[in-house]
Amino acid sequence: MRPQLAWGLLLTLLAALLAGALTFDRRTWGAFVGDEATYLMAAQSLIWDGDLTYSTRDYDRFVATWGSPPEGLILQRGSAGSPPTYAKEAIYPLALAPITRLAPTR
Repeated sequence: MRPQLAWGLLLTLLAALLAGALTFDRRTWGAFVGDEATYLMAAQSLIWDGDLTYSTRDYDRFVATWGSPPEGLILQRGSAGSPPTYAKEAIYPLALAPITRLAPTR
C-alpha cells in the first residue's frame, strides 16, 4: 500500500471516529453496563469535588445528568468515620475526567 493511501485511510477513519464521538449521546441508551456508573461517578467526583469519596452530592449529580440512578455502583468502606470510596482503580476516572468535563453526556 502506498504511504499516501495509508495516510488518507487513517485520516478518514479518524475523522469518522471524531464525528461519531461528537454526535453520540449516551442518554439515548438504556441502563449502564458493568462498571460504567462507578467510573462515571468517580470521574464526576474528581471534577466537581476533587476527591474519590462517595457522597449524596455524587448521587444527586449522577441522577441530574443521566436521569436515572446508578446501577451496579461499586463502593468500598472507608476506615471508621470516613466516607466510602469508589472501589475501582483511580487511573480510569483520571483518564475519563477531562472528557467528562468537556462533554458530560457524550
